[in-house]
Amino acid sequence: MLSTKITLFLGTSPLPAPPAPPQVGAWAVLHEIRSEYAQLTCALFLLLAGPGPWSIDGLLGLEHRPGARGPPEGPSPWTPSRRRIGSASVKLGRDDTATSLIAVRDLEKTYRRGSEELHVLQGIDLSVDAGDFVAFMGPSGSGKSTLLNLLGGLDVPTRGSITVAGDEITKISGPKLTHWRARHVGFIFQMYNLVPVLTAFRNVELPLLLTPLNKAERKKQVETVLSLVGLNDRSFHKPSELSGGQQQRVAIARAIAADPTFLLCDEPTGDLDRKSADDILDLLERLVRELGKTILMVTHDPRAAERAHATLHLDKGVLTA
Repeated sequence: MLSTKITLFLGTSPLPAPPAPPQVGAWAVLHEIRSEYAQLTCALFLLLAGPGPWSIDGLLGLEHRPGARGPPEGPSPWTPSRRRIGSASVKLGRDDTATSLIAVRDLEKTYRRGSEELHVLQGIDLSVDAGDFVAFMGPSGSGKSTLLNLLGGLDVPTRGSITVAGDEITKISGPKLTHWRARHVGFIFQMYNLVPVLTAFRNVELPLLLTPLNKAERKKQVETVLSLVGLNDRSFHKPSELSGGQQQRVAIARAIAADPTFLLCDEPTGDLDRKSADDILDLLERLVRELGKTILMVTHDPRAAERAHATLHLDKGVLTA
């Protein structure tokens, strides 16, 4: 049983406006910087430099999302709670009496290609309780990643609503939505998206530099999550010195460092061999079972889906059990 608590106090003071975005090759400069402190300072500058591939969203694979970027606004200290553990209580269809962590109502997403309308998601109603582990399966192009993007506040629906922990995120925009996303969502992707010139420790620490935690507090926080993912002995290895499975563990540690309300996993084992994939799935199960985390995972792997409490299927934008 995991006994460690993850606690994070988010900041209140906005950082000054950053300078103009760096050139594309800016990360290469970090290789020439010997001081670790200077590396972190330069990396943070690049992350705050605005839209583009070197912004925070860019490194996380979210650079398509428009809107302001910056540190969280307002105090929001909190501690993770341990919630119901067991079989899922995922519900398809409208259930307005439920007090679910995530409630999706009449959700639709339509894209235009010239004069043609592409109905990617159609009339989705879904309720997910805290502590659930849900897998979404379906053929390529069925809308799985689009649904995850909507749940994470990375895109806006054409119609319908999404409510998470009482916040109707489809009515939030701009800096408030950025704040909400940073506070509540942990993203885990297939390709890890680690900063190549930073160690595992510094990759996990980097998002915490936007908080008022001092150096000692950040160190404790990073050591806690690296221990949770079983990588405390690889803290000072860079991504190129780690296996694919170890890199994904670092990415998971980064995702849970701020103790988000829920995790969104888009093909988290898609680039891994079977053993490494099983290790990552074991870790995700532990986060649900022992820390009460809520996980929504897109996967093409039936063996990965078997680990979830419930598996839902998307086909041509329609969600079924």
